[in-house]
Amino acid sequence: DPHEEQEFLFQDLYHLPALDTIHSIVDHDQTGLLHSAHASAMIYENMFLQLNEYKRLLRANTARLVKDSTKITQIKGAEKILLSNLQDPPTIPLLAKMVGINQQTLKTGFRQLYGKTINKYLNEYRLQQAGLLITTGDLSIAEVANVVGYSNGGYFSRKFKQKYGITTSKFRAEGTGKAQNFIS
Repeated sequence: DPHEEQEFLFQDLYHLPALDTIHSIVDHDQTGLLHSAHASAMIYENMFLQLNEYKRLLRANTARLVKDSTKITQIKGAEKILLSNLQDPPTIPLLAKMVGINQQTLKTGFRQLYGKTINKYLNEYRLQQAGLLITTGDLSIAEVANVVGYSNGGYFSRKFKQKYGITTSKFRAEGTGKAQNFIS
């Protein structure tokens, strides 16, 4: 079977959504039955994410896996560049040029390493950072939107509500402690 030689975990990288579920278990501050139920749900979610990623890799038998450590380092570099330029991230062609690989390798490798497209990863990170900024209360919602790269405050608020199921103002009103647990 040609798939036996494919590596599921990419060297020292761990699938980020699976890592998020592990953090959710560790950071959950409840005890007893509630904690046990939460931990069980997160363990099942983690298994589900890993199995789906494995199935996706098996289906993509024509796609080339990025295994070269230099390319993996370049893709990690692209992620750092994206996250350090939230207000004005480079385009995918420019990002590929900045890290020294072609666009297709960057897009394919990024999806393999992080489980998402570059744009989806960037947008989710922006919203997560926005949630953290909102909980500090130091910036207005419009300022938060601008800091994380949304020029349109209304669009930002819609995306935030779509992701977290709560408006930005209600999220701020919930208070820092509760909101911090909500985001992580």
